Amino acid sequence: MNGDRFDDLSRGETLFAMAEEYISSCRDSSGAAKPRDRLPNLAGFCRHFGIRSTELARLKSEHTELYDTLCLTFEDEALNFSLSPTIMAAYFKKRLGYGEKDPEPSSGYDGGEMRLIFEHDIDKDGL
Repeated sequence: MNGDRFDDLSRGETLFAMAEEYISSCRDSSGAAKPRDRLPNLAGFCRHFGIRSTELARLKSEHTELYDTLCLTFEDEALNFSLSPTIMAAYFKKRLGYGEKDPEPSSGYDGGEMRLIFEHDIDKDGL
């Protein structure tokens, strides 16, 4: 791809038409996921249209709102896909910021670590 599809994005219609075309290609004629469970995603979108990472980076820097909306489109597809609870938990952990801590927090305040302590002896008190 030579980048000209991203050159005219005044309202994002071209980009979202491309996204819908790719998402449709991941489904069978009834609208269900194809037999191999092809989950529409940003990497697959780029592969489908031959978009290089540099073109995607340019889209992200020059059209931030459109890039964010594109990412949210694929996030919505993932959330409405039949994913295992383990994958969904990992996704929400990362998406909601429960992943690895930043070694150097942006603020000077470190809230420390919260620990829950239960004073309950299951052998003595029962369930």
